[in-house]
Amino acid sequence: MQTQLMCITCRVPIDQSESRFAQHVRVFLHQKCAAGWTGTQVKDTLVRQFGEEILAAPPKHGFSLLAWVVPGAVLLAGIGIAAALALRWSRSRPGPPRSPPGGDLDAALAARIDADLAGFE
Repeated sequence: MQTQLMCITCRVPIDQSESRFAQHVRVFLHQKCAAGWTGTQVKDTLVRQFGEEILAAPPKHGFSLLAWVVPGAVLLAGIGIAAALALRWSRSRPGPPRSPPGGDLDAALAARIDADLAGFE
């Protein structure tokens, strides 16, 4: 639970802060957990008392929902743009060389190629 709450004085998670505020919140958490409160009850009480800035992650509703949606949308848009550019680039490259219009190589050239290749064996 302490990793889900922020110290509102020093802006670090409650479990890493040494401020007086963080110490008071840790004592509060311990007392409420011992009393059987749920995590949601504790968070709701702290949010009512200190505002949503005490939460480490923004809430997933209202205007704060944008903090969750925008990074995903930007990532998907980037992937789409990269895929479109890769497709465009691959289509702009020249393909393999075509065979000459006459079809096959003439016999003299084919014999020369075979003779040259035989020299490598």
